[in-house]
Amino acid sequence: MKELIYSRNAVYEALRAKRRQVFSIEIAEGVQEKGRLADVLKMAQQQKIRVSRVPRPKLDKVHQNNQGIVAEVDQYPYSDVIEILERAKGNCLLC
Repeated sequence: MKELIYSRNAVYEALRAKRRQVFSIEIAEGVQEKGRLADVLKMAQQQKIRVSRVPRPKLDKVHQNNQGIVAEVDQYPYSDVIEILERAKGNCLLC
């Protein structure tokens, strides 16, 4: 199931963590490519993710505080309790 995430930091962290697949990124036309947005564009290029320029009103339909960026991503891969306990057991220093 695909989801939309928005804001520069949210998209940046999704790219950095590599826990969910990023299918595409849409950036508002005319935004300045500096700061966190420049980092996002660089990582998107490295990970071969399609980046499109779109009119801002299209992004505003997703959320009014989108900060000029929206990404289509796979749903977040949560861990179940068994996996968490197995990892904890493997990292236990007193066991």
